[in-house]
Amino acid sequence: MNIGLLITQVLRISVPYLFAASGGVVAERAGIISLTLEGFMLTGAFTATL
Repeated sequence: MNIGLLITQVLRISVPYLFAASGGVVAERAGIISLTLEGFMLTGAFTATL
């Protein structure tokens, strides 16, 4: 198994989760508790395919 390919795939897959996590941190620092970050991602992906 090529380690470079593995790292590339992990980074490619983890970027949307990193965006959601950073959005959660910003919302938490603003005083807003947002528990539905994954739901927002799924809804956005679903509507993007329509």
